[in-house]
Amino acid sequence: MKKADWEQSVAAIRQMVSDLEREVEDELAKRDKRIEELEAELVDEKEGD
Repeated sequence: MKKADWEQSVAAIRQMVSDLEREVEDELAKRDKRIEELEAELVDEKEGD
């Protein structure tokens, strides 16, 4: 493999990793938001008792 081919492969892999990191961050943010919503519902239910 030529150096240019390696460099192109490395750049493509870095882009994939970057995309996956962004996707994971988005999913974690969604999870955190859902946890907050569930905690708020739980507090509301406890206050209603």
